Amino acid sequence: MPVVGFEQVLKLHQNVINMHAGKFTYSFLMVNGLPGIRICLDEGIQYVYSFAYRDHKIEAIYTVANPEKLRHL
Repeated sequence: MPVVGFEQVLKLHQNVINMHAGKFTYSFLMVNGLPGIRICLDEGIQYVYSFAYRDHKIEAIYTVANPEKLRHL
């Protein structure tokens, strides 16, 4: 189910960051032509977020956690 709206997205990501505080690293990269962030947890799990923009605002955030799809990164 998609999370929609600034407040809901912010709250979700703040909670995730708090749950994993001190247990992850991140780096910035381009993902399919979009700006993105790679997040690596101590357990070896990694996530990639990419951001689509419209009118200088984030319109959508795409998240990939499937290891098969992230192997090339």
